[in-house]
This record gives sequence, C-alpha cells and structure tokens, in this order.
Amino acid sequence: MKAKELIKLFETNMAPVTTDARQKDTLWACLRIAQEAFTEHHFMSMTLNERSLVVGNATAMGKSTVVPKGGNSGELIVYLTRADANKAVVRIENKIRRGPKPICQATRLVDADPVLRKMAEQQILLMGVHAKEYLADRRSKAKSAELRGAIDRIWQRIIASEKPGDLIRPPKRLFRHPDSVVRKMTAMQKRMLPSR
Repeated sequence: MKAKELIKLFETNMAPVTTDARQKDTLWACLRIAQEAFTEHHFMSMTLNERSLVVGNATAMGKSTVVPKGGNSGELIVYLTRADANKAVVRIENKIRRGPKPICQATRLVDADPVLRKMAEQQILLMGVHAKEYLADRRSKAKSAELRGAIDRIWQRIIASEKPGDLIRPPKRLFRHPDSVVRKMTAMQKRMLPSR
C-alpha cells in the first residue's frame, strides 16, 4: 500500500479528533496501521514506543523505528493535524530502508561469476536468521551436492553471527544482465550501499 492510499483511508474513515487525548489515540492507531502496511513480516521488525508520541496544539507526531537487523534501518513518522472540529489531516514520512530479501540468492552461491557469488553471500548474511526458511526451502530443492553444501556453509556462517564485511559495489554490467534475478540482486546491492 502506498502512503497516499493509506492517508486517504485514514482521512475518510477517521472519527472527529476533538481533544488531545483523542488525537493521541488516533495518532497511535494510524501509526500502528502504517507500521503494518510498510513492513515486511519475517524480514523486518519495528518498535513503537508510546513516548515517541508528541501532542501539541493542533499537531501530533509519532514515530516507529526499524530494528536495525538484516540490513533494515530507518523510521516511519506519522503527523496528525487537527484542521477543524470534524477533520484531521494525516501526513506520513516513510524513511524505511529495506535490507535484502530472498530472490534466489542461494542459487547464486555457486555461480561462475565471483562478483555474483560475493553479492549473494553478503545479502544472505545480512538477512541473517530471517533467511532460515528460505535457505531450508532452497536446500530441499537443490539438485546438486555443490549447492546443498554452499547453503549449509552460509547457514553455518549465519549461526556464527558472521557479518558480510564491506559491501561490494556491483559493476555496471550486472544492471544490464539478461537474467532478471541478477538485475534485482544488483539493484538491491546498490540500495544497501552507503550514499556517496
């Protein structure tokens, strides 16, 4: 769901926000729903703390923070402004930065291209224990002992809490790769890199 759709849903279904207490409760509900709408379950966790809710005059603000695991980071901020006795205006700032999620990285652990192998390793290591079901599924479907072994080795590295190290910058050639999975992995890798 996009922020605009969520804002419209809130504004058309919201009861009148006439008091600070009602504004705080409404803000809490909007923030909780936004958190559900913008997170990817099993791959992202967020904390929602009532102390992050600030109500003052006509505007209230609340924040939900991403638990920094698996390459995920950022926050979700919701503003609720009382326009008049019957209407409130909602604004959402989605500052969530998603880490990698499964898109066939496991099969790239044995790719002939060393850059693709390294990217797959880094992305799976960033997913950490969240990748357990994905890796188990890929391992059960693996046709080669080489791939099963590579999946077992990466899982052991995850259990040992190994970090991916400095993320490699993907070469431009991979953005034009004929395989769509490689292009998606490349774009994901680029998004995870710190801004220059």
